[in-house]
Amino acid sequence: MSSRRSTSSVLSAFVVASLFVVGCSGEIGDSPTGTTVPGGSGMNGMPGPGTQEPLPAGSKDFIVPTEAVSLLPFTVRLQKVANVVGVATSDPLLQPLRDASGSLGGYDFANSRKPDYTWTALRISDWVRAVKPVCASPQMHGRFAALPDALPALIDAAYGRSAIPDDRAAIDTGMTGLTLDDAARYEAICLSVLSSLEFHAQ
Repeated sequence: MSSRRSTSSVLSAFVVASLFVVGCSGEIGDSPTGTTVPGGSGMNGMPGPGTQEPLPAGSKDFIVPTEAVSLLPFTVRLQKVANVVGVATSDPLLQPLRDASGSLGGYDFANSRKPDYTWTALRISDWVRAVKPVCASPQMHGRFAALPDALPALIDAAYGRSAIPDDRAAIDTGMTGLTLDDAARYEAICLSVLSSLEFHAQ
């Protein structure tokens, strides 16, 4: 499975999940302690032997673990959001994200808080709540005037790659059966892109 295909499936799931912020606290990924979760994932949330088909020799794709996810450090994810919206990480727009750094796995030496790289249902919920103001902001709408029309530009800014047909297909699949006005559709797409594994995972 390539990173792009993994991301497409996650994108379609998050289009729906971002509309109804989850409230449960069950863990999706395992903690980076070397334990193994059912299904064969191993150290630090990376796939264990035989859990996924190996990529062909010379392939430039990478496998995103689907059963246990190891997140990028919080400061890296914060910087990525800042880059997408075109502001500094100290901008007031990102205050909700900075305020939620503890629940989002951020490191705080002064308070003896160690970094946490697991991706849990509660953490997804906290992330979506903190990113919603970004998706609603004039800065975001100024850079990406309409979604999904501006999806290729958003994909480029968020993932650092060109959009592919699978990206739009995942969005369309996630929207199937939903009745949304333009504002709700924009928010759902924005949240799904900024909450996908391709945006968060190492």
